[in-house]
Amino acid sequence: QRLVIGTDRAEISVRSSSYDEPLTSTNLTMKDASTYGSGDVDAVKVDSEGLFIDRSGKRLVELSFSGETLDYAADDLTKINRDILAPGVVQIAVQRLPDTRLWLVKSDGSLVVLTYDRKENIVAFTPVEFGGDDVKVESLCVSPGDDQDRIYLTVLRTIGGASVRFFGRLAKESDMRSGTFNCAMDAHVVRSGLPSRTVTGLDHLNGQEVVAWGDGKPIPGSFTVEAGAVTLPDEVSDCVVGLPYEARFKSAKLAYASGLGTAIGQPKKIGRIGLVLVDTHTLAVQYGQSFDDMDDMPLLIDGEDASDKIWEEFDGDTFAFGGSWNADSRVCLRVQSPYSATISGLPITLETSDRT
Repeated sequence: QRLVIGTDRAEISVRSSSYDEPLTSTNLTMKDASTYGSGDVDAVKVDSEGLFIDRSGKRLVELSFSGETLDYAADDLTKINRDILAPGVVQIAVQRLPDTRLWLVKSDGSLVVLTYDRKENIVAFTPVEFGGDDVKVESLCVSPGDDQDRIYLTVLRTIGGASVRFFGRLAKESDMRSGTFNCAMDAHVVRSGLPSRTVTGLDHLNGQEVVAWGDGKPIPGSFTVEAGAVTLPDEVSDCVVGLPYEARFKSAKLAYASGLGTAIGQPKKIGRIGLVLVDTHTLAVQYGQSFDDMDDMPLLIDGEDASDKIWEEFDGDTFAFGGSWNADSRVCLRVQSPYSATISGLPITLETSDRT
């Protein structure tokens, strides 16, 4: 709708003297659309919105067209979480498939992904950490794909005390499900062939502790890479071996189920929870009030042993949470490699102690 110029003091909207008239060196009018000031990071476009890093380097600002002013207006997307982009952003890249996501590379080598859908009012920041020690992302780019855009990264790792630079590619979501292969591991190697206990091609992970997924199921335990190879407990034909990492979820404050209107500041207890899952192993999800005290899902479901079952869909009965009375009771979930999980729902039974 407008040509917008970012400067260190303001974002300037440039227009011609009338609608749809060409801009020329003499036919233009410049007015401030906002006064955040733009940082030295390339801005990006998502449909009719523009997103840029402000002059502090720590705030992501959205420029969208306003019907009230008939010009662009700015909104700070990081106003609820001021620290999420500290110490500063050096690069932004946009992914459109399967969802719109902004990948933000920070100056300390860490990564944040923003799930972004303005029509659904979704603006969700997620910090991303990689498996291994002293891992720093140096650059990132997005390559368009048919079913999912591909994310390529230059990553600096410390392997065996030495700094090693990798050119990596994030696995597709379709590759991170509980099937024949499950690539929910960092710097992983995929092998397919005759049954064997030995997996080679791991020279880039010498001395590292790795985990494995073989023949459609997780392989218990961890293994140390020696001379570029690991030895598994049993022979497998199709396997994935890589560095472990974990996915964490912590709920917001549970401020409902109170007869007095809000449960914030009141003693409360999480009695039971349920999980709605897709393509998930029974042992994939752990739960608890904190990440220091976690329990596995029940292994006996509908009277059957489900300890080694992969659920294409799971929507079973709620089960005991084992929570204690606390003014700030929350639900924490964790998924660790080589497992992966898709959690579609989390029903919670909350008990409160109202005061009159």
